[in-house]
Amino acid sequence: YPFFSVVLPKLLIDELSKGLYAQLENILKIVVGYFLLTSIFGFIKTFVASHAYPRITRLRIDYIKDMFDKIVNVEYKYMEDATFFEKNGRAMEATNSNDNGIEGVYHKLFETPAVALTAAVLMLFIGRLNIFILLGLILNVIVTMWISRKTHNFQYSKKEELSRGHRRKDYYYRTTYDFGYGKDIRIYDLKDRVLNNYKREIEAYVNMHRQIKNKEYKLGFLGLITLLISDGLTYGILIMKTVRGMPISDFSMYLTAILSLLILIKTLIENISVIINEGLYVYDFFLFMDRDYGEKG
Repeated sequence: YPFFSVVLPKLLIDELSKGLYAQLENILKIVVGYFLLTSIFGFIKTFVASHAYPRITRLRIDYIKDMFDKIVNVEYKYMEDATFFEKNGRAMEATNSNDNGIEGVYHKLFETPAVALTAAVLMLFIGRLNIFILLGLILNVIVTMWISRKTHNFQYSKKEELSRGHRRKDYYYRTTYDFGYGKDIRIYDLKDRVLNNYKREIEAYVNMHRQIKNKEYKLGFLGLITLLISDGLTYGILIMKTVRGMPISDFSMYLTAILSLLILIKTLIENISVIINEGLYVYDFFLFMDRDYGEKG
């Protein structure tokens, strides 16, 4: 599907560059052919994605059913166990969204092969033009993936603190909004104590997220440097080749191919990052499901 947008500009520019000799019939053929092909392949792409999406969602719903079956059958003593609820909460995180956790991993596993294949073909195409452009792109990809992994590993190392902080924050949220506690709070003059504790828990929770974002922000400078190197090689080499005689139509084609490859690589990085990062939370889900909590039967 992405190859049509790579080839079309070259064909049009080649025809238009003929000046007075340009054939309106050829231009119409190129434009109509482009729209026909993109319509057909776009329909197939959308149909396949729409056909697969609800089936992947059904898989997640089946996992939710299995988890609820487990929860309603655990021994009663775990209903008062904070550790149990923290582990259950992490397991729930892997099943509570279409885009994260189990379903998110399934979606990315479904999409990634097509993206990887298209990116590989474009890499071969661009590598034949100039290997340094390709090396610059690959450098940027490697660094971006490394930053993503470092950031997520740091966030994952804080998972227990985040889970505990979220649970404690929610406790005070429910306390301050539940009218059932209003009488006791007034009788024992607990308003200031509850609000101060609530404020402290919010600040602690925000501070944990601030640490994660600060880590991501600092590592982002390295990604910016490699992006500048990659863009410098891309535009510098293409301009140099054009000055030395490469047709403008080829310049347009290669530039579109490089930009398409960048989008595909970013998509590929995001997909792989989701599979790896969300896979950690999926692991927590299966760890919870495999642990024995004294279920009946």
